Amino acid sequence: MKYRPHMVMAVGNHVVGDSRVEKAAMTARDLGYRVTVVGVSHRTVFPVSFIDGNIPVVRIALGSANHSKIAETVKAEIAELRENDTKLSELKSDVAEYEGIVERAGNGVSSKPLPQDRFGAVLLKGRKLKYTAFEKKSAVLTEVEKRRHNFTAMLPEGWRKLWPQIEDYEKLFFDAFTLLQPDLIHVHDRHPMAGAQKYVTQHNALNPNKPPVKWVYDAHEWLPGQVFSPPSRHTAGWVNSERDLLRGADSIITVSPELADNFQKTHNLKTLPGVVVNAPRKGAWGTRDAGRLDIRTDCGIENGEPLAVYVGAIAERRGVLTMVEALEYLPKMHVAYLAAKDPRSREMIRNKALELGVSDRVHILDYVSAEAVSTYISTADIGVSPLLPTPAHHQAAPTKVREYVHAKLPCVVSDMRVQSQFVRDLGIGQVYKAGDAEALADAFQYCLDNHDEIVARYTDQVIYENSWEFFENVMKEHWEALLPEGMEPPEPQKIPMSDRIIFVADHSRDTPERPGMFADPGELVAIEEELARRGWKVSNELPQMPKMAGSLGNGRFIETPDGRAFQGFFEANYADVAGVVYTGELQIVERWPNIHSSGLLTGAGIQTQRIFRDRNLRDVDALAARYPDHWVNSLGKEAYDRFNRQCRRSRNLITKGHQSLLTRDPITAISFGENTAYLPYLVQDFVDSVPNHDGDITIGLIGDVRRGAPEQSVVEELAIDSLQGNFNAVELNKDSTLEDLAACDVVVDALSEDFPTETGLRAMAAGAVVIVGSAGNDMTGKAEPLASMDDIHGPWVNSSVSRLREDLESLQSDSQMLSSGRQASLDYARQNHSVEKVTDLLVSALKLDLR
Repeated sequence: MKYRPHMVMAVGNHVVGDSRVEKAAMTARDLGYRVTVVGVSHRTVFPVSFIDGNIPVVRIALGSANHSKIAETVKAEIAELRENDTKLSELKSDVAEYEGIVERAGNGVSSKPLPQDRFGAVLLKGRKLKYTAFEKKSAVLTEVEKRRHNFTAMLPEGWRKLWPQIEDYEKLFFDAFTLLQPDLIHVHDRHPMAGAQKYVTQHNALNPNKPPVKWVYDAHEWLPGQVFSPPSRHTAGWVNSERDLLRGADSIITVSPELADNFQKTHNLKTLPGVVVNAPRKGAWGTRDAGRLDIRTDCGIENGEPLAVYVGAIAERRGVLTMVEALEYLPKMHVAYLAAKDPRSREMIRNKALELGVSDRVHILDYVSAEAVSTYISTADIGVSPLLPTPAHHQAAPTKVREYVHAKLPCVVSDMRVQSQFVRDLGIGQVYKAGDAEALADAFQYCLDNHDEIVARYTDQVIYENSWEFFENVMKEHWEALLPEGMEPPEPQKIPMSDRIIFVADHSRDTPERPGMFADPGELVAIEEELARRGWKVSNELPQMPKMAGSLGNGRFIETPDGRAFQGFFEANYADVAGVVYTGELQIVERWPNIHSSGLLTGAGIQTQRIFRDRNLRDVDALAARYPDHWVNSLGKEAYDRFNRQCRRSRNLITKGHQSLLTRDPITAISFGENTAYLPYLVQDFVDSVPNHDGDITIGLIGDVRRGAPEQSVVEELAIDSLQGNFNAVELNKDSTLEDLAACDVVVDALSEDFPTETGLRAMAAGAVVIVGSAGNDMTGKAEPLASMDDIHGPWVNSSVSRLREDLESLQSDSQMLSSGRQASLDYARQNHSVEKVTDLLVSALKLDLR
């Protein structure tokens, strides 16, 4: 096999969600490079993961040994800045107060002038002078401090002294490169630059007989225009370190032609940097995230109602409030934000909407994956980039604008230089004055009025020239030019399609009372056959490595001998795996904890789902509060407390050991909350049509469900009453056949809860009306975790111990109600519990495409 050059990509974040890094890594992999990505560890992300199934990502902790030396100095400088800001704010308030006094005096609010009115103008002038003097003094001191820091930073490697955190990053990445021994280094953004330069310098000096290792600097932004957090030494340190270190780079790539020009002119570069725009992948069109439909549907906005969408971080300097303000001028317009789950920024939007009385037309939704953005937002009418003026924003070529292009949305952008020129050149929207809400509203209206004309300009060529694929060749040329002398470019790799789903069912702990995932083997067989019909491959064995030294909890593990062996094993056995559904333990390496295996697979883009059906995992207090007739309310205090403790312990073990959960019980799913999905019971047998029954109605009483004492008493009375000949009563259980169930007109299920059991659902598929329990009026608030059960509706009859006889009599006396109820039961079962529907939900839970 031809040697695959090892490229190490480095970035100063945890990689997750950095679409440029992910796309660049996949491009290198597809071209034939062996790629490793090095990032910085974060408490929310596993130390080792994989991009697109086979590109390892190593996250290493950032030390603080160097930066801690100036921690107190930085703290003092920030405190001084805050003190100055506070003083300025107080003086400004003082001026405003006396302006009010003078204004009231001039309006004759007082019939008898007060002393402060008489001398208000004099006092106001004095306070304005004081405020202006302090403001000028602060500005001068700030400028002096800035120049002092810039002077220090401009000394040979003075930025090391000014902002020592750069040296902490240098150590992190130098150690990583030393461990990984790359043939080529691709540096994303500023953080890894010092580490790359140090490694290349030392490695090449120590190995004079080997071809030199080279590095590429991929500048994602224009640092001199960025707003850094205070103090000013922070900005000076990073800006000047980039200026020094980029001279050691063997090649430079950046994100726009404007930035390439800036780099060449500012740094006197002999060669113009290559341009690789961070555009969406054209091949990603059609990608959808599980559980998300499209932006219009998820916002609940009808077709025909105008909708403008913003994708990205919510920050005031990005002009997001201008969008809300524009709604005052367009009474039918809606705006939607696709953004991170940052409560503070979302509150800022909501408060502005509340202030202006437009809350019903402002929508905030969570991000979808980068690959799914354009498809998801394509049902909007307009895409918006409302940046406010900053040097960096004038240079910015926002990814979001090209996401709007792929979605074929007219673009409305503020008059920042690069983005406005882009929109004007292509004629794909309208430019407005930044921060001007009325002008933004006019731009919205223009795009709505000329929508079809604008969309017609999105030809296949325009979309291709604004896609990642169009720019990939630039990266290819830069990488090949920097390969060690004598090393041939790699051969492009054919990436296997991820089309295999693994089911791992552990029945070792099954009991009749606590069956496993698919206690009925036919249920799993039916799902596997349906998946195969749709083109998925299905297997029942999880490839596993023997126990080995090392742990994925250590980011450096991947390049140890065991780590390399694991990487080879993973690429060989999991490259075509799309999802894993399992019960019991999930161990891709013997004796590894579940969370390691599920975390690694999920990070590689392979969704895992731990499926369970044990009902003893619910919130017991919520059950007891929501359902007055629930059997737990018949337990004595000691038995209740023991059962409650058991459920809490089981819940904690499940949630700590597994990332994503599937349950066969809707109440358990709601009780668990986030990261838990409901997979309905699969009904395999249906009647062709509702059977015709002559004579007295037949009532089925399910005998193997747990009932509280009052409920059990009522059910036994019904069985006795049937002997008097008013109706027929038969006992049913989980082994009852379709014929047994189809003989019933009505089936009395457990009244503990307001959702049918599996036997009850099978009875609905046989054309029977099913009676279940009802929720009560909880006055304690304990039932709140189950409040969303109200969203689960079906054509069953919600009854109670006290109403059961009354409800049965109504069905018995009203043949039309009984007939329509039986038909509704059969229709519901077909629509919600067929193999096609259950398979759809399973595939969606695995975040795969519905086929």
